[in-house]
Amino acid sequence: NEEILKLKDDLKRLRDIEEPQLEREHQEARARIEAAQDRAQDLQRRAPQGGSPELVQMRTQVHALKEEKEALVKEVLQVQELLNCKTSNGVSPVPQAQQQLSHQPKQVEDRLLPDPADLLGDSYRGPTRYT
Repeated sequence: NEEILKLKDDLKRLRDIEEPQLEREHQEARARIEAAQDRAQDLQRRAPQGGSPELVQMRTQVHALKEEKEALVKEVLQVQELLNCKTSNGVSPVPQAQQQLSHQPKQVEDRLLPDPADLLGDSYRGPTRYT
């Protein structure tokens, strides 16, 4: 019986106190959602369709940078693969990798970063030099 009375008290408390509180919170949340949707529609109406010339230029630059990044990541993975593979007799193919890389001429425009040898000159002792 005590358990039943306790459960009835809990039910009454939930019905009388927490339910109205949750209803208010729900209505406030719904009002915030409607206000946000109205603001989004207003912003969409005010925004130019094609975007400003600056925005179009920035989107073009972002697209170009993404493509450059993808190409650079692909190239780095290829170099890592070449440098990490071993021949069947256990000799590292670093000279072969350097030779393969030297046959891939790079335009300055094709590189995201400058060649370290261009910056450091003869003091650079890196694995490859782009031509």
